[in-house]
Amino acid sequence: MTLQSVTETIWVFYQNGVVSATSRKLKEEDISQMVKMAYGVILRSRYYEAPPEERMDLIGGSLDIKKYELSEPNVQGMRRAIIEDEVIRMPKSSDVVNVYPVSEGGECGDSLNLEVTQVSPGEENFYLTADFNNFYFFVQKGKGINTYHLPPCIKAIEVERIFSDKEVDVPLDMAFDISMSVLGLSLKIKEFIPTADNSFDRNKNELRYQLEKKEASV
Repeated sequence: MTLQSVTETIWVFYQNGVVSATSRKLKEEDISQMVKMAYGVILRSRYYEAPPEERMDLIGGSLDIKKYELSEPNVQGMRRAIIEDEVIRMPKSSDVVNVYPVSEGGECGDSLNLEVTQVSPGEENFYLTADFNNFYFFVQKGKGINTYHLPPCIKAIEVERIFSDKEVDVPLDMAFDISMSVLGLSLKIKEFIPTADNSFDRNKNELRYQLEKKEASV
C-alpha cells in the first residue's frame, strides 16, 4: 500500500464526516503532509526498536533509486549532488543505502563497476590524502551528497535511499499506525480517542477494514 492510498483513506473519513475536525478546513494535500510526517516518525521508531540485523529488512520496502547530476569539483576534488526530493532521515545516515556512478555515453568503461563507500560527516578529512586516492566515497551533508575521488567521466550518481514520496510502499500494519497517528494525534479526532462504550474499537475496526479494502483494490 502506498502513502497516497493511506492519504486517500483518511481523506474519505474526513470528507464523509466520520471524523469531526471542524476547527479548520483541510485540503487533501494537508492530510498528505501529515501522512508523510507520521510515516517518518513511525519508521524511525521501528528502526530503533528492531535488532540491528533486521533493520535493513525493515527499510527495504521503502527504498527507491533516483538520479542526480554531479557538480564540478572543488579544490579538494569534492563533487556534490543536490537532493531536491523530500527524504526521510534515519540514524547514522542509514537512509542512504547505495550510491551508483553514472556515465553518459559509456566513456567510463570499468569505472562504472567501482564501489562508492559511505563515511560519516567529518571522516572525509581522513581520506583526503594521496594514500586514499583510489578510495571512492561519499558523505551525506544537508540537502546533498558529497562525493570524492570519482573519475571525471562520472557525471552523475544514482542514489538508493528512503524518499518521502506519495508512491512509497508501506505494509498494512504501518499504514494503520500512520492513519491512527494522523487521525488521533495530528487531527485530535474524538472518534479515535478511547471511550467507555468501546466506540473507539469500532472506529479502529472500520479504519482497518477500509485500509484492507484499499490494499486489495490495488
